[in-house]
Amino acid sequence: MNHQERFILLFPAARARRIHVFMVGCGAIGSWLGIMLAKMGIEKFIIVDSDRVEPENIGVSAYDRSYLYSPKVEALRELIQLHGNEGVEVEVDTHKFTRYWEIPKRCNVVIAAVDNIPTRRLLWTKFLAQSKRVGDTPTLFIDPRMGAEAFEIAATGGGNDARKLRGWQRKSYERTFWANEPAAPCGMAAAPYTSAECAAEVAKTIRIWADGEADLLSWQFKDLKSATVRKGIALDGTFKPARKLAARVRKARKAPAPKRDEELVADYVPLLRR
Repeated sequence: MNHQERFILLFPAARARRIHVFMVGCGAIGSWLGIMLAKMGIEKFIIVDSDRVEPENIGVSAYDRSYLYSPKVEALRELIQLHGNEGVEVEVDTHKFTRYWEIPKRCNVVIAAVDNIPTRRLLWTKFLAQSKRVGDTPTLFIDPRMGAEAFEIAATGGGNDARKLRGWQRKSYERTFWANEPAAPCGMAAAPYTSAECAAEVAKTIRIWADGEADLLSWQFKDLKSATVRKGIALDGTFKPARKLAARVRKARKAPAPKRDEELVADYVPLLRR
């Protein structure tokens, strides 16, 4: 039996083979995500990270003690090859992602699994440039962010029209690149179940996008403490920047209790504003 047999109708192998992942960051989210995408049948990866596996990484990532002090990209390449199809291709780079990088044209899924705003901003800029170069080739950008028991995911797919990356959808995401970056990086407070669930939601988003169900911008967050969720997983252009979302939450707390069929957003605090 093929090891993707149980979900082959949901995510056909031919569709998985069309995906080429470019991921910057192989830490808590990136390590789980690499394994999940390999299990889904995706066979082409380029992963970038300049760090090594440290003792504090063991508790929140997919690495075990046998990978201590190994480069994260080398450790993740081995895990992807163990969990993926035979012949899976994984290119690695141990250098930092800088302005001298260019995203290869063949990569159609770009993942910012990093812990700081400057790298996210730079990767987004490079993604926009790459989207213009590839023309009619659909591209997807995903930015996952996590805290101890909460995570956020922004995702935008250009579809077959690069102009969809412009306008208010693009600006609303770019407003999350605030200048006053917090002292503690994203993921400094983390738990293994949070990073694994965040990675699972990213993998699901890639499946939805690859199925042709999505081509605009969305924002999703989940607070595991209160088990409340608000999301635009259909990528229908409902994304709002975290600051405006926080204002809506404060307003919702003062309003009468919502009906049962309305989404609850109580107890949400944007991760990077803590």
